[in-house]
Amino acid sequence: MLLTRKAPQSTQLRFEIPIPGDPVTGSPALSISPDGKQVAFMAMGSKGKPIVWTRAMDAIAPLPVVGSEDARYPFWSADSRFLAFQVGDKLKTIEIANGGQRTICTIRGILNGAWNADGVIVAGTGSGPLLRIPLDGGPFVPVTTLDTANGQRSHWWPSFLPDNRHFLYTVNASTLKKSGVFVGSLDSADVKELVPGVITNAAYVAPGYLLYSREGNLFARPFEAKRLTVTGDEFPVVEKLRAYYGYTAFSASQTGTLIFRAGDQSRYQLAWFSRAGKPLGPLEEAPRRNGRKGFCPWRHPCLPTAPNWPPCNTSHRTAPMAFGSVH
Repeated sequence: MLLTRKAPQSTQLRFEIPIPGDPVTGSPALSISPDGKQVAFMAMGSKGKPIVWTRAMDAIAPLPVVGSEDARYPFWSADSRFLAFQVGDKLKTIEIANGGQRTICTIRGILNGAWNADGVIVAGTGSGPLLRIPLDGGPFVPVTTLDTANGQRSHWWPSFLPDNRHFLYTVNASTLKKSGVFVGSLDSADVKELVPGVITNAAYVAPGYLLYSREGNLFARPFEAKRLTVTGDEFPVVEKLRAYYGYTAFSASQTGTLIFRAGDQSRYQLAWFSRAGKPLGPLEEAPRRNGRKGFCPWRHPCLPTAPNWPPCNTSHRTAPMAFGSVH
C-alpha cells in the first residue's frame, strides 16, 4: 500500500510593528536577523537621538540597545547571535543573548556591512571600494576595485550569498546607467553586473530571488545563486517604500521573511542663510545677484552650504514596519 502526503502549502502572514517614539526623519535603516527571529531598526530614544532598537518576533515590545545613540545601519552576523552597528567612528557589536558589547575597530565614513558564516565582515564606507574588516581588529583589505574609467565612485550595501564567498553590492557611478547591482567574491577580483541602472541595496532570498528597489518600489527577480545568473524578468513586490540616498528600507531573512518600512519619502528644503546664521528663505526665493541665484566667493554659481533639515518633530506621513512571507 502506497501512502502519499500533499506538501504543506506556504502561508503568507502580514503584520505591523509600531515604531516607538517619534519617527526618525533621517535614515530609515532596519535589518532582520538571518533566522528571522529578531528585528533591528532605528528609532528615537529617550534622549531625543536615534538609537538602535531590537525586537524578538515572540516579544510584545522592542528594546533599546544601550550605547547606540546616533548609530547607523545595523546588520546581523550569519548565526543571528550578534548585531553590528557604527557609532561615530567605532564599529561595535552586541551579543543579543546577554547584551555584551565590544568594539571591533575604528573606521571613518558611513559604514554599511555584511557578516558571513565564516566571521568575515565586508563593508562600504560611503566612498571607495568595499573593505574586508577582520574581527580581531587587523588591517582593512579592499575586496572590490573601483572601475574609475567607467565612472564608478563608490561601492555600497554588501550582502552575502549562501556560499559565504560571493556577495551582492551596489555600484554608485557618475550616471544611473553605469550604476547597478553587482556580484563580487572574497576569492577573486572577478565581478559581474546583475541589475543595471539602479542605485539600491539588494538581497538574496531562497529558493532563488534577488530583491532590490527601483524608484522606491521593491522588485524581485529569479536568480540562480550557484551560477550567479538572473534567470527571469523582475516583478513587483511592494510599492512606495521609504528610501534614503540609495538605501531602501527593506530586509529579508534566510527563512523568507520580509521586513520593510513604507511611507512617503523624506523631503528636504534647501535654504539660504546669512554668515550670522539668519535664515534668508528657501533656495527658490534667494536674492539674486547679477540676475543669477547666488555665487560662491570665487563667483561661480553653487548650491548653498547649509541645507535646512526639518526638525525631528516635523509632521510627515510614515508607516510602521510591516512583515510578510516572500515565498
